[in-house]
Order: sequence, then structure tokens, then C-alpha cells
Amino acid sequence: MRVAMSIFISYSRVDQAWVDSLDDALRAAGIATWVDRRKIPIALPWFEEIRDAIEVSSCVLVCHSHGFESSAHCAAELSVAAQLGADTLHVSVGSDPLQAVPTVLSYLRGRSPELDLGLHLLGTARTWDRRGRPRRGLLRRRELREFRGADVPAGQRRQLAATFVARSKRRLRIRRTVTGAIALIVVFSAFFSYSLFRVSADDAATSGELAGRLQVQSQGLDLVDDDVYAALALTALLDDTEAALNAAVISAAHEARTPVDAFQVSGELIDSIIAVDQMVIVRTADGVAWQRPADATNERFASLAGETAPSGIDVTAEPLSADIRSGAIVVRRQDNTVRTITPAHSPIVARVSPDRRMVAAAALDRVLIYDIETGHHLISLRGAPEHVTDLAWSQDSTAVWGTGGSWAVKWIVRTGKVLIDDSTHAFRSVMPSPATDEIWLVDESGRLIAVDDDGVVRRELTLDIGDGLSGAMSDDGRFIVVVGQSAVAVVDLSTEGTEILDHQCAQSKPAIVVGEPIAYLSCLAGLVRLPLDNTGSAEVTPLPDDLKRQPIAYDPTSGTIVTSAFREPFYSLDDGELRPLGTDGELNCPTYWLNLVISANGVLHPSGEGTGRISCTVTGRPDGSGGLRWQNGAMERTTTHRSRASVFSTDGQMILTGFADGSIVVWPVENITPQVVYVELSGDVIDIAVDGDFVYAVSRSGMLVKFPTPSLPSNAALAIEAENRLALARELGLVEG
Repeated sequence: MRVAMSIFISYSRVDQAWVDSLDDALRAAGIATWVDRRKIPIALPWFEEIRDAIEVSSCVLVCHSHGFESSAHCAAELSVAAQLGADTLHVSVGSDPLQAVPTVLSYLRGRSPELDLGLHLLGTARTWDRRGRPRRGLLRRRELREFRGADVPAGQRRQLAATFVARSKRRLRIRRTVTGAIALIVVFSAFFSYSLFRVSADDAATSGELAGRLQVQSQGLDLVDDDVYAALALTALLDDTEAALNAAVISAAHEARTPVDAFQVSGELIDSIIAVDQMVIVRTADGVAWQRPADATNERFASLAGETAPSGIDVTAEPLSADIRSGAIVVRRQDNTVRTITPAHSPIVARVSPDRRMVAAAALDRVLIYDIETGHHLISLRGAPEHVTDLAWSQDSTAVWGTGGSWAVKWIVRTGKVLIDDSTHAFRSVMPSPATDEIWLVDESGRLIAVDDDGVVRRELTLDIGDGLSGAMSDDGRFIVVVGQSAVAVVDLSTEGTEILDHQCAQSKPAIVVGEPIAYLSCLAGLVRLPLDNTGSAEVTPLPDDLKRQPIAYDPTSGTIVTSAFREPFYSLDDGELRPLGTDGELNCPTYWLNLVISANGVLHPSGEGTGRISCTVTGRPDGSGGLRWQNGAMERTTTHRSRASVFSTDGQMILTGFADGSIVVWPVENITPQVVYVELSGDVIDIAVDGDFVYAVSRSGMLVKFPTPSLPSNAALAIEAENRLALARELGLVEG
């Protein structure tokens, strides 16, 4: 068996453009290459991967230049090559890259087939070892015959290859025994990773391991930024044992949205693009127009549309327009600046969405989406085959088309069904009714609004409570408690009777007792116990000043109210007695909580200014003695903003958190990592509600969005999703292999 081995390319980063041309020329000639930007996984330390790659490559191709001579990293690679006895070939940076192809081909023809076979066996064994030595990764009978006589390099790797072959032979003889042994290995690996994830920072030994994990995380994030498809390919290979180590990278790979449609044109490079009705039209540099129906997702090539097609969008008639000034995006209404946004990458073109809520900016190989109202970065659209040179929005503002070279690609910007999109509203709460098919909303103006599943208003009640702050519904759907700036309203939906109570309370939701018509509110006077069915009068329990008008939640497992000051500690309130939960300072979050939610099994999750950061995304679990055992495991998100909205899924396995940048993030309760951005709204996500198979969310900028309840974001599920996205990219012709 003749094996096609890789050529390891050693180069200086300053020569990257020339090396890319060399890499393209070698691969076009059928020569496999190994380039660190494209090939390094994140599960192992960076330089260890370099060493392993050199060891299993046919040779090291040195791209010689002044930058190479002055690079300590390049010198280290040459040192490793010498230690391993690897062959080296030299090419000069600046010469014609095509000249290197015959040299490399000649070298490969002179290689010993047995040696390359041994290197291939070594690489296969290393992959098997890295994945936890799974049963399915072992050699089969035919493969064992092919590898017989392979010349494996000396050293520890030879022992690994021998173990790999021996284990494969044993699998053929004793299947049950091997299955049990490998299962134990997988369990041990999972336990090891989980232990690393939860280590105490006070332990010197584990602190070093934690530092190593964060280093690997940083390297992985660099990979995501460099090549989203390489990141997706890696994510598709990850398993549960790597959840803790690679959570941040998994999340970043999934946050980088990839194209869902693509087509090409024949002829010159595309100059501009426009989406008109149901047609996408592009114009090439020679003035020829091409078109393709927007929904013709199976067509990979556009057809001629004539030379009279529009060349772009006339922004002069738009209420909002955008242009680029000194690397910043300036959004204007006529001659007045509405928003100035400075992206991390200098954009070359910007387009305002038709709904006037977002602006898309093309910067290098990505499209950056920003919320105009807040200026927050919503998402990055990645995966274009070339640098993006022009943009066009779909007319419903749910998708963006981008062009570059001879390609046009499409990204989805939002997911879910938009029921209301009206900037004249500023919603504060959303409450799907369990008794009817209505969705009740609290408006900032103090109105209570009921809409159907299409967003059509059915009922509207104006409440004399000042500005609306929040609302909560009883679990039978009969009562709604609405907190206003100056008063509290209790609405009996069965009669639409309303009682106004003179209390000034917190902006956070009232805590309504499950199964009973009783609400608790954190108010200026203290904790107010409020019977909703007029069976008694309100009772007020005095609170310390630092707990007045603070977020509260009802714990169904203990029948108590849980509250907290801006930061720590947390308290349970039972019969007027405050009892601390957990240890003061244990969480070490530098900012403060704005919302508390508790699951049906008593798991507490606070959210606020620090949610999404290390040490600030936590869960508190009942410890069996009346206290809470805190679990902290969140990774730093690429963009972190205030969170005022959180909710548990119906089964209590997930937390959905809404952020001020419009994102809704899903967190597994058992792990809190990895996190996945599931949907993006325009404006600050102010409330979220789960109703069976669907989730409802509202923003301050007048949006009500409905989307299916997401599945649990386990590594297994994310691996499947990553693989599907990668397969779609291959189908679209955006990535090879």
C-alpha cells in the first residue's frame, strides 16, 4: 500500500501570503501539506502538535527568508526536525512557488514506501490515542495486513504504534473484554476532564493544569478566528471527555455563523449585489448582470440577467444609511449621525437592514452584524470563499448576501418567528398563558397586552401604575401581577378585574408560589406577601436596606423565598427569618445580579452584569443541609453584556439567558459549558419564557420572538451540528474535502 504523506511547511508569519501561494501550488499538484494555521487541533499544547506533525511528515519544507532566520519559533521547528532525523527541503521566499513543486515531487518519488507506511501507522495510532483509544478507532483485519512490516520511527512513538497494533489484534480475538476495557478508559478520561474543570484554584498542582487549559483555549480560539471550517471539523470530532477543556472553542465555532446558500457566476469578478423581490442580482466588473432566484438553493450558478439590472441600493431615499469613515461605521438619518460603530476589523462596505435595526459590515472574510440602537456586535458571519466586497440584505431582514470574487453567499441572521417588530413598544415581560393560546406582554408604558400566535393584538389593558417594569403570571393562567414605577396591579384575567396596590417594588419579576394564588414582591417597604384571590391582606416583612427592591425567586423545594444583595451572599427567607445560603465571597463575581431563577428541583441561577464571564455564571444546588453548593464553570464569551433575563427549561436541564446585545445563550445545567448562542434579537433581551415546545423572548426595542425549545447543547449534539454545517459547506462548494 502506497501512502500519500504530508509535507510539513515551516515558515515565518511575515511570509504568510507567499506561503499560501506555495501551499496552493503543492496541493494543486496532489501533494498533501501540513500548515499550522490549518491543521493544529486544540486538544493538545501547540508545540507538542508541531513536534508530532514533523515526526509523521515525509519531510520539512523550509521557506527561507530574513523573517525565517530571525524567528525563534522557526528555529525550534528546525531543531525538532534534526532531533527526529527528519529530512528537510529548502525553498526561497519570493521565488516562483511553482518552482518548488518538481523538487518536492522528485523527493517523494525517492521515498521508501515502507517508511511512509510506518509514519502513516504512527499518525493513525496517535489519533486513536488522542481520542481516548476507542474501540471503533482500532485497525481491522485488512488494515492489519496492510501495515505488516511498516517501519515505525524509534522512540516512544514506536511503543504507541506497537500498542495500537496489539490492541487491534486483541479486538479481533476478544471483543467483549476489549469493549469493557475501552469503556473504562473513556469513563476515566471523562472523569479526568471533569475534575480538571472543577479544580480548586487554591491547589498549586491543579492551578498549573488550569493555566495549561486556558492556554489551549486561547490557541483554539485563534484557530476559530483563522479558519472557521477547520474549527467546525475539529468540533465534529470532540467527545464528552473534552467538554471542559474545549468549551470556549466549541462555543466560538458555533457562534461563527456559516453560509446556508451559495452560487457562482462565470466571467469577471463580482462588483456589486442587490436582493430584489425574490431575486438575487449581481453585476460583474465588465457590467454584465447575473441573477438567481433567492430560494433556488440547489442551483450553484447564476444565469444572465442583461446589462440593465440595478447595480446597488439607492440609500439616498432610506431613513437610515451607513458609510465608512476612517475605519468606523457611521449610521446616519439624513445629515444627522445616529450611531458610530468601530469594528475590530476595518470594514470596506456597510449596509443598513430594511427594518432599520441592524447594520452589516464587510471586513476581510467576514460580515459583522451590529445592533444600531445599542451599537452592540450581534454576530460574525464567516465562511465566505474570498474576502467579502459587497453586501445586500433580504427584504425581511432575516438574511444577508455577500459577494467576493465570483461567489455570492447567504447567511441567516435571525432564527425563530418574529411575532411583533414594532419599535414604538418597549416590552418588559412576556407571559404565555397556560389557559389560553394568548401571549401576555407588559409594555413600558404600563399597558398589559395579549396577542395571538401571529402577534395580532387580542386584548389590551391600561394600568394606572406608572411605567411598566415587570410582570408574572400564576401557573394556572388566571392572575397577572404587574409591577409599575409607582404601584402594583393584580389582574384577574377571568374577569379582567384589576386591583391597584400602593407599593414601590423591584424591577425584577414577582415570585409567584406554584399551585397557590400567592405572590411575593421585593419592595421599598420590605418583602410583600400578596394573596391574589382576595382571601387575605398583604403582609410585609421588613428587610435590611441592602435587600430592599432586590431580585427574588420562589424555591418550590423548600417553600421559601431566595434573595440577594447586589452581589453576595444569598439568603432564604422563611417566616421572616433570613438565613445565608453558601459562603460570602465564594463566587467572587466583580459585578451584581439583576435576576434570580430557581428550577423545579431547587437549582438557583443568578444573572446580571457579570453573567457569561469566568466566576460569574454559576448554579447553586441544594447541599442536603439547607444550604447551596455552588458550581462555577462558565467560560468567557467573546462578547459579554448585561443580562436581565434568565429561565430554566421545562425539564430543568438548560438555562436560557438573554443579554443586552440581543443574544440568547443556552447553558447545560450540569456543566454550564459549552454555551451556545441560539438566537439574536434586536435590542436588549429583557425577558424570556418557556412554554412547552416553544420559547418566547421580548426586547426593549419592541420585538417579540418565538422559537422552538432548543435541545440540550451537549458536546455530542454540537459535534453533530458542526458536522452537518461542514457537510453543507462542502455541498455548497465552499470548502474542500
